[in-house]
Amino acid sequence: MSMRNQYYLTIFGSAALLLTSCVGQQLKKGNKNFDAEAYADAIENYEKVLSKKSIDQAKIRLAESYRLINKTAAAERAYEAVVAIPDADPIHTFNYGRVLMQNGKYPEAAKAFQDYKTKVGESSIADAYIDACKNPDQFKGDVNEYKISQIELNGLNAAYGASPYNYGYIITGEVSPGGDVTRNPGTGNSFLDLYYVKKDKQTGKYSDPAPLKGDVNSEYHDGFGIVAGKTLYFTRTNFDAKKKIKTNADKTANLKILKAELVNDEWTNVEELPFNSDDFSNGHPTLSTDGTIMYFTSNRPGGYGETDLYSAKLSGSGWGDPVNLGSVINTIGKEAFPLASMGDTLYFSSDGHPGLGGMDIFMTIKSSAGWSAPINMKSPINSSKDDFAYNFYREGDEIKGNISSTRSSSDQLYEFAYKLLIEVEGVVKVKGSNEPFAGAKAYLLNKSNGMLDSTLVGANGYYHFDLKKGYDYQVYASNEGFFANSVDFTSNGLVASKKFVIDLEVDKVEVGKGIVINNILYDYNKWDIRTDAAIELDKMVKLLRDNPNYTVEFGSHTDCRGADDYNQKLSENRAKSVVKYCTNRDINPKRLKFKGYGETELKAKCEPCESCTEEQHQLNRRTEFKVVQ
Repeated sequence: MSMRNQYYLTIFGSAALLLTSCVGQQLKKGNKNFDAEAYADAIENYEKVLSKKSIDQAKIRLAESYRLINKTAAAERAYEAVVAIPDADPIHTFNYGRVLMQNGKYPEAAKAFQDYKTKVGESSIADAYIDACKNPDQFKGDVNEYKISQIELNGLNAAYGASPYNYGYIITGEVSPGGDVTRNPGTGNSFLDLYYVKKDKQTGKYSDPAPLKGDVNSEYHDGFGIVAGKTLYFTRTNFDAKKKIKTNADKTANLKILKAELVNDEWTNVEELPFNSDDFSNGHPTLSTDGTIMYFTSNRPGGYGETDLYSAKLSGSGWGDPVNLGSVINTIGKEAFPLASMGDTLYFSSDGHPGLGGMDIFMTIKSSAGWSAPINMKSPINSSKDDFAYNFYREGDEIKGNISSTRSSSDQLYEFAYKLLIEVEGVVKVKGSNEPFAGAKAYLLNKSNGMLDSTLVGANGYYHFDLKKGYDYQVYASNEGFFANSVDFTSNGLVASKKFVIDLEVDKVEVGKGIVINNILYDYNKWDIRTDAAIELDKMVKLLRDNPNYTVEFGSHTDCRGADDYNQKLSENRAKSVVKYCTNRDINPKRLKFKGYGETELKAKCEPCESCTEEQHQLNRRTEFKVVQ
């Protein structure tokens, strides 16, 4: 070997060692940044590694980094390399499917979820996603009913979570780094801060975002605030007294919910809520309309998935222990950004319930039976990207509001107007009286999907519900000691806004008092249900369905003709025929009793019996019902 060749061997050998060292350093930096959730910096490191050498860990973490900062197009390309790794964890195939959904590639996503099932076996969540991918139109609404547009905010690179305050909004935003603005290594922009903006009703434009005055904006993330009176509840990255980010045992920086007071136009006196912890996160607070319940997001131990929704009650001693909202709402994925509304309605975002992709916005209603199955709000509220932080209000005959979404690549605010307004209202009264029934409860049942909403009736007896097009509804009112009385109607086929006006009556229940069922009359010496009686008995069946907690007795009576024993048997058969009529229409037989009274309780008493008119005999041949418990 000549000296020339020896020289070149040495040079190229040294270069190979230098290259290996460079790749190793970049991989180490990338892993350190990834573990610190500095995904923007980690991406730069891993791209450099993979430009020199194929390393599986770098491929996987590059894909994860892109996904976690919602760079879905780049994430899709990166995951293509990951799923080709023979022994890659199946979760990456699942995440690949989710990214494909966010990019609107539903057939490809369905295949990815099927591949995931092939690797892990049966999976209910994968089945749900496959179904969603095969029929994405089930989550697409009528775009003609909505006007939706991005809110242009000067100076903010990203913005989300608009919460009403002082005729404007408190929003969460980030700006470009530089000068006094610290760079967030997670996104490459600034850390999040809370801002105030206001819309000019004449021009429709928003004011320049102004950072909230006071002590709520720190060196790190501060965001998603909601105001109750002069108290602001918001979310902040956990840091110590030296203003250094505080991590848990897993080296994860957690979030906490704090509150601040408005003093002389500044938010100050910042303090933590008692259920925070250094070991896990709490965030995204919202309050019930009466301010006594806080709903929020947490990844505390004992949940169902990545993040769950919890509630905590306010009492004289402060906020109580958080309670998980349960498996009907929470999934193995992420549930976040709750919004509590009237009538025990809760809106929230989730990537665990099937939808169009990413996080979708859902609605659920609480009743005595618990939370109802969440309903997807569909497009254009939802998209294939992340959609979250739903908020709405009523202005005249329109429902308006805003959402946050990554449909334009970064977190941005969108405002919407719902052009088709359908509602039902009326007054609840006691039967036989023109007085409003204050304190009753009015109910709205969506007969198409089983969702039940309710509201307390005010002093004027007034109730109101907002509706949607294309559903069959039922309204009724009830209170303890009163019969409910329902009215059915439908919003199917409506092409314009409509207000249904339905007054409701309730009838006082008097246990043991017999009430005549009008027109339940019998032919002489028979117990068959006549056609005219069936019409009235159908009303009785409806009353029993409307009031499932009552047990009733049907008592049948004869006229004075015939032997006592015969009339007793005849009346029992008549009462039995009424019970049979009801049980044949799915009324629980355990709720129904019958009794024959024969001629022992005549309403038209005429003596001797032969002197009674046919009308008097007909009046005596009657059926009554009474509540027995």
